[in-house]
Amino acid sequence: LMRISHENTAKFKLKPPDFILGDKVVVIGSGNTALDCARTAVRYGKEVKMVFRKSVEELRVRKEERIFAEEEGVKFEPRVNPVEIKGDPNNFVSSIKCMRYDYADEDESGNWSLAQVPDSEFLMDADTVVIAIGHQPNATAGRLVSRLKVKRDGTIAVNSSNMTTLSGIFAAGNVVTNAGPVVEAIASGLKVADDIDQYLQQI
Repeated sequence: LMRISHENTAKFKLKPPDFILGDKVVVIGSGNTALDCARTAVRYGKEVKMVFRKSVEELRVRKEERIFAEEEGVKFEPRVNPVEIKGDPNNFVSSIKCMRYDYADEDESGNWSLAQVPDSEFLMDADTVVIAIGHQPNATAGRLVSRLKVKRDGTIAVNSSNMTTLSGIFAAGNVVTNAGPVVEAIASGLKVADDIDQYLQQI
């Protein structure tokens, strides 16, 4: 059913979004969020390119989802790194300056590293840019707030009730679990709301 739905996407135009979406959309990222953004933009009838530094085979998505995206009309631009978003005289996005990358020699551990291709700079037309790259918690909080325990990966340490090492201070979502699906962050927020409620009732 999912495949049939995707193959017939063009027949079902979505309602115009509540924000300005240009005709040439560039999505920067290589994960599920980036792919979802790209496919959604295609369903609005836009020309969509997905830009990422890795190869298509290295996309952090299921192979079936990648195939669906290509069938819907998403164009992949692998081994490309955006370095500057350019605007027109009215301060609207007009293009993205990019550099091409390729694999260099493998290192001592057998991994292949990416290296910038000399003189490969080019401009990619775009009037909408969606940045959907990975993220990680900012460990600065642990240095700025005394007695707040932060783990080595930057996430905030909490107990079973989602309370931090600071009494009465709770944390939830990606800052506790690191990057993950939005639905998990929402579930974490709902749980910590109950934890806070129970804590307040005991004061």
